[in-house]
Amino acid sequence: MSRTLKQIRVITLLLVLAACDPPNEGAFELPNTPSGPESKIGLSYISGHLGSTWDCSQPGVRIGKTSAAFKAASGQSAAAEGFADGDCLQPCGPMNCDDGTIMLQLQNTGDTIISGLIVTDLQLIQVDGTELADLPVEAVTVVDGSDVLMKDDIATLRIEFKAPHSADIVNEEVLKLRVIIVSDEGADAELVTPEVQILPMMAT
Repeated sequence: MSRTLKQIRVITLLLVLAACDPPNEGAFELPNTPSGPESKIGLSYISGHLGSTWDCSQPGVRIGKTSAAFKAASGQSAAAEGFADGDCLQPCGPMNCDDGTIMLQLQNTGDTIISGLIVTDLQLIQVDGTELADLPVEAVTVVDGSDVLMKDDIATLRIEFKAPHSADIVNEEVLKLRVIIVSDEGADAELVTPEVQILPMMAT
């Protein structure tokens, strides 16, 4: 057998072995898909209060054993224990009847435009995070800046909400608010405020 023929047979054998046992069998290369721009919101607390219901003809948001959910679960009437009435003596006046308010600074910290801001959650919580009540949002107003934010833009939001029933929380030592905001672009942010209090009573 000539030397050239032997070399051809050796090369053929190596090719067959390589086909039978390819290196890195089962491995595959991930497609190189660059990440797109990200939508992000930054929130910071400015100020806030829980309002007051002392002079309201109707109660604020009830919490604990006075809440509507608790009464329904226990079979109590919603009108029991004065639930249908506020705390004031007739005639009721507007002096100590105010919605709660929270002021927040919002910043577009992502790479895309931010618009269509919605407050999806506003909760009254204790210092340990225990939820006491969901507070219905009455209005959201941009008081400084724009409701459409480009990258790094800042706006100030005022969120008005139905006040918790003052008599239900007057003995609570520390109360906070948890707020979640979402944009049309899918960005969301959550913030827990420092301590907030009911408004002090004004002389009538």
